[in-house]
Parts: sequence; C-alpha cells; structure tokens
Amino acid sequence: MLQLILLEKYIGMKDRFKELDNVPDFQANIENPKVQKTDDMKVLQINVGRLCNLACKHCHVEAGPSRTEIMSKEVMDACLKTYNKWGFDTIDITGGAPEMNPNLDGLLRNVAESAIM
Repeated sequence: MLQLILLEKYIGMKDRFKELDNVPDFQANIENPKVQKTDDMKVLQINVGRLCNLACKHCHVEAGPSRTEIMSKEVMDACLKTYNKWGFDTIDITGGAPEMNPNLDGLLRNVAESAIM
C-alpha cells in the first residue's frame, strides 16, 4: 500500500517537474542587454553590516549584538563610486543598525559632498 501511495505521489510530481522545462535559462537571461540596462535602477541599497543592538527574530539579515560584520571604509568608497558612475537617485542605507558602523559618518559626508558637486 505504501509503495502505491509513493508511486502515485511520484507520478503527480513527475508532471510538475515537466513545468520546470519552461523556466528560462539564467545565464541566457543575465547576458540579455535588456537585463543589464540600468536606466531603470534608481535606488542603490547598501547594507553596512550585521551589527545591531537588537536581536529581532524577524530580521532578514539575522543582525544582532553578537554579529561583528561591518562594511569597511574601502567598500563604502567603492559603493559611492558605483553610485556616482551609474547615476542612482537614492542611496538606501540598511544593516543591522547602520548607526553602529563607525564608518557611517564618513560615508554620509561623502554622499552629501557628492550630491553637492
């Protein structure tokens, strides 16, 4: 009886697996010039670390007080270069708690100076 149930489940799943044949090839899509077009990208999101003073269960980056990963000044500078190069309208700074990253003040100053120029 168990074998019959498993066989019926397999047959049902077999049809669902056939649907996967319709999934577009990732590599072919990523090489498509329309996908690489950046005119529609308006927001550059920068996650400056996982250090946070809270440990919320719903946190999608699993940030918390015991996390030590923070973005370095060098990476922040590279993000700013990307922002300027591609002409984003907005920088969305996120993290854990971005204000706990000691390099955040420098990033904010550089963004402000960049916006003035």
